Amino acid sequence: QWGIREREVGLDNYNIGYSANDYNFNKSKLNDYIVYQIRKNDSLSVVRYKGKKKNGEPFTSYNIVHNGKYVGQLSQKSNIAKRMDVENKDMLNGFFVSEVFYWTYEDTLAADKRAEELAESWSLDRPNGDSLYALFSEYNANVSLFSYVYAAKVTSADAVMKIVDSTKLSDFDNSNYNIIGVGHAYVPGSTYGHYWVVFVGR
Repeated sequence: QWGIREREVGLDNYNIGYSANDYNFNKSKLNDYIVYQIRKNDSLSVVRYKGKKKNGEPFTSYNIVHNGKYVGQLSQKSNIAKRMDVENKDMLNGFFVSEVFYWTYEDTLAADKRAEELAESWSLDRPNGDSLYALFSEYNANVSLFSYVYAAKVTSADAVMKIVDSTKLSDFDNSNYNIIGVGHAYVPGSTYGHYWVVFVGR
């Protein structure tokens, strides 16, 4: 198992929207668990799950497990997921938490609002002239240090993550970040159609 690892470090190895779906966010309170129960260097496992969608179509997911609780999910790009599939492995142990990041509802609202503003004016400056800190305060997003990436035209989160991985936002191991927010706005008839915002902070 020592040889099964990600070839490249990056956000697109993960389904970053996993904790934001309705069940994980509102019912299992996954973000609260991540913030208060997971610590750096905690042990992790990856578990393969095979199921069927409502239409009967089979699917496979590769879930990150902490003390028996699903806390994340690998993406289809993940080398670990691909190797588990090829070698027909249902579980891998021996992984550890390198950093803890979480994604809150408030962060997402602020990112969505900024994406809407980009549709109005594709600029580093906000239309009303306020700072991003003012935006965070408006949505009670407790962010004190941040960096961000804006993207347009691309239609999928996976494509946005490839852009993010080419920037300093993906270098989490040497950063002070522990919060991530992803926002998206689709405005038909606008210059670029799709607008994305990814920001990280503390």
